Amino acid sequence: MMKIFHGTVEIAGQMGILSDALQKKGHYSIGYNTYFSYLGYEDYLINTNFDYLSEKQEELIEYFDIFHFHYAKTLNPSFEDLPLIQKKHKKMLMHHWGNDVRFHDKAKVNNPYVNTWDSPPNDVIDQVLTKLSAHIKEAIVQDYEVYEYVKDYYDKVHVVPIAINLSQFTPRFPQVTKEKPLILHAPTNPYFKGTAFIENVIEELKE
Repeated sequence: MMKIFHGTVEIAGQMGILSDALQKKGHYSIGYNTYFSYLGYEDYLINTNFDYLSEKQEELIEYFDIFHFHYAKTLNPSFEDLPLIQKKHKKMLMHHWGNDVRFHDKAKVNNPYVNTWDSPPNDVIDQVLTKLSAHIKEAIVQDYEVYEYVKDYYDKVHVVPIAINLSQFTPRFPQVTKEKPLILHAPTNPYFKGTAFIENVIEELKE
């Protein structure tokens, strides 16, 4: 049995979903979350803060076998935990999700309409990736767009799509004879996800 640490930002319930799957495989997996959103994620999570993580850093490093970090965050805001984990020969992975590594200029190459307002400045992203990859040699990204931002920093980058527990859903297929489609758009951030553009297009289609 492996003991797996996930942290420290819960994105789209991914730490909980991955921990659930790992526990079903016989491992112990838990997420330590320092990012609180209105979505209120709780599954396989310990909601905490960096003060607690700093206080328990030594204990956590000793206890867990694998450190699966998310969103360019680790146990310590200055990444001082990474050489300590490396010294213990514990495995580390960094899971990048998008805005944590989305270089503004690179993002606009393939998509001139991209909205990168929530991403750090390019030089900050570069500094963070350089610090992380000095100790963490492999990363995970959700798709090939994010892959392009981090591929030159890590020894190996794995493309793993967003996880979903299909057993929680029963598909309901629309009737082929239905004349008016039902469209569902449920963004966590309407401005960033372009809700206004979608609503405008729907109004035009209605006409």
